[in-house]
Amino acid sequence: MAVLIVLTCLLGWALLSLGLARHHIALLGHEPALQRTRRLRAAGWILLALALPACLGAYGWGQGPIFWASGLVLGAILWVLLMGMLSRS
Repeated sequence: MAVLIVLTCLLGWALLSLGLARHHIALLGHEPALQRTRRLRAAGWILLALALPACLGAYGWGQGPIFWASGLVLGAILWVLLMGMLSRS
């Protein structure tokens, strides 16, 4: 379950960063439309938020928020590393 939570957070961070024009251009080579950036950001926030109930269901209120925060941090670190490897600069 922990791997699934980290992957959900990783995808959430990826979508959030692709919602920024600078990162979108670096990874995909073109500037995104305004509507697309809004959808990417919304999907990113939804995925990050959905990881919390998953953690609470799997680990309970005692450890769920800790696993959620850890998943957020690990997902962000993995995305920063992947972004550095994938960017076209």
